[in-house]
Amino acid sequence: MRLSVQCKEAIKTSLAVVIVYGIALKVNWLNPNWAALAVGIISLPTAGQSIRKGLMRLFGTIPGCLAALLILSIAAQKPWLFLLLNCIWIFFTTYMMLSDKQHSYFWNVAGFVCLIIAIVDPTSSNNIFQHAMFRVLETGLGIIVYTFVSVFLWPQTNAGAIKKSGKELIAIQIQLFNSLSKVILGLESGERLKLLQTQEVQLLGQFAQSLEAEGSESYSVQEVYHLLRHFHSLSTSLMSTFNRLQTSLAGHARPLMTYGFDELHIYLAEIDERLAEVKKIFEGQPNRYVPQPISLNVDSSMVNEFSHLDKALYAVCGNELKKLDPLTKEILTCAQEIYSTSTSFPSLLSLIKRKKKKRDWSWPVPDVDYMLSAVFAAVCTALGFCLWIFFDPPGHNLWLNLCGALGMMLASMPQIRLTTIIKPFAIAASLALSVYVLILPQLSTFWELGLLLFSCMFIACYFFSGFYRLIGIVCIVNLISITNPQVFSFASMANMYIFLLIVFLFIFTISYIIRSPRPEKAVLHMISRFFRGAEYLVAAVVKKPGSKPSSFRQWKNSFYLHEIRTLPTKINGWGNAINYKLFPGITPEQLSDLVLHLQALVFRIEELYEAGKAHQAQQLVIGLDADVQKWYDGITPILKSCSSNKTLEPAETLKNRLHRWQMYLEDKIEKILQEQGVKDMSKEEVANFYRLLGGLRGVTTTTVSYAELATAIDWDHWREERFS
Repeated sequence: MRLSVQCKEAIKTSLAVVIVYGIALKVNWLNPNWAALAVGIISLPTAGQSIRKGLMRLFGTIPGCLAALLILSIAAQKPWLFLLLNCIWIFFTTYMMLSDKQHSYFWNVAGFVCLIIAIVDPTSSNNIFQHAMFRVLETGLGIIVYTFVSVFLWPQTNAGAIKKSGKELIAIQIQLFNSLSKVILGLESGERLKLLQTQEVQLLGQFAQSLEAEGSESYSVQEVYHLLRHFHSLSTSLMSTFNRLQTSLAGHARPLMTYGFDELHIYLAEIDERLAEVKKIFEGQPNRYVPQPISLNVDSSMVNEFSHLDKALYAVCGNELKKLDPLTKEILTCAQEIYSTSTSFPSLLSLIKRKKKKRDWSWPVPDVDYMLSAVFAAVCTALGFCLWIFFDPPGHNLWLNLCGALGMMLASMPQIRLTTIIKPFAIAASLALSVYVLILPQLSTFWELGLLLFSCMFIACYFFSGFYRLIGIVCIVNLISITNPQVFSFASMANMYIFLLIVFLFIFTISYIIRSPRPEKAVLHMISRFFRGAEYLVAAVVKKPGSKPSSFRQWKNSFYLHEIRTLPTKINGWGNAINYKLFPGITPEQLSDLVLHLQALVFRIEELYEAGKAHQAQQLVIGLDADVQKWYDGITPILKSCSSNKTLEPAETLKNRLHRWQMYLEDKIEKILQEQGVKDMSKEEVANFYRLLGGLRGVTTTTVSYAELATAIDWDHWREERFS
């Protein structure tokens, strides 16, 4: 009989757990549960994924132990200083866990391990050091044993994962570019773009995961790791350029090729050829293709006949089209260097390093949501400590540890509802406690114990997956408590069971008091923040276009840019957690469209902000200063109303106001040009002005489009309080 992959993985994990218990009990190590827990958590389908997660767990354990030793050396006899230092460490590691996605698990382990070591029962400094060393040693044992089992028993590797995911990624980008080209040429409406863009985002994530997994087990991948990371970065930039171009074209009836771009077919064909060559490289075909020089020429006589707002559209789209030439050229070169048999790639590596060195230093920009989540984890830690000190409920000093660990878990998964965890946890813990009381005392040899542990772990790993699998493993390891020598205490295990349920309920209650875990409230709050950031950035551009702001203003600009760039993804995540049965006035599709409009507005604001930083034609800027201020006075109430999820005027009225503003602006610009001409203005200044004008128009049209969509949603229903 042929075993399934799921069955094989369950056998490997169960066997590794039995082996680590056998070794730890044989040499009489302090706490075998630590080694078993490491096996259960790092057991993943392929060796590379397991090795990487295991190394993250080991390397995270070391700073966690060192931090605990340092805290205890400073504040062993000062409880409030002890608490403060632990809260600072949890705040720091939680924030890093959320912001450093590549090493998220490392920071998670560093956080909760510090709390575990900090609450040992210290009779001497040697005892504390012993606990820390055994934690590192037994974690390492679990990693080593599972690695050997996964390598020698039904090994599964990630070999070829990078090529496979890279080929799929570039294939989707080719399809996306072909559809976008048809939109540019007026041959297609662009309805397929939304689906392709969703697939592109997913494949970019898969490529990053494949890079980390295969890189953990392949030296050849590690040699070109920086090139592969650079390829991922370039592909992300290409995605952003495609999205910006698509949103710029949305809503315009005329195809872009009618805007005076000579030989646009040739330009697009060369870009398509480069992407096709990249796909061939990932398929393993020999490649010696040399990118052909191309340029985006413009028929000046045709452009002069356009209206000024059409020139603005041409400036915005032309700027994005021009980015495709150097970007695709570098993507092709990078792919050629990665899979080249020669050793010529150091030239590109040096280019990557030079690019990093050229980046100007600036103050770091914090993420508000990550900081609030880090504060939540620190507060949970502090409250758990206070409960332990003042009330000493069942669990005793474990309140500090588990409250901090659960606070970090909720910080990483804020949309999850603890009520969905408590029920399966209670069931798994009850079964594990039953095994401890009814079966474990009947065993007399390690072979019997090994069979019991194997059976329990196999059931948890074979019949469950994801978070429920993790719950089962944790309950087995902690409630079928294996020690050397074995001591049975029903009272202590029953207290542990009660403690675990109470601490879950406690954190659930705290989550409602400190912050609202209700997804609709989070969406409302984030939409409000988004439009406050949009209002600030629009004001920053409109008031002094072309001027250089102070260092503090630059930092504020960077902060609000980070806000609007990250909030649509967060809103989408919270939106997926909404129970739409409670809100019949909105559907998941409506909220998804709302997020797409927010993302489109991000691109428009970025265009406006970049154009505003460029040197402008001062005659046009000065001449239109009062009119732009009127535009700002008109758009500000709309942004404020969107921020409060209220619409001051019907969408049709807003559209009419927009149309009147566009017609007035056309006449005003023409009048200024007739009076002053363009002889004293450089082509670059004029182009920058039209980019600025295109940004103003783009922000206005997208904001009005969002307001039209938001009007159909019953926001008042979302504001109603509920506790469920």
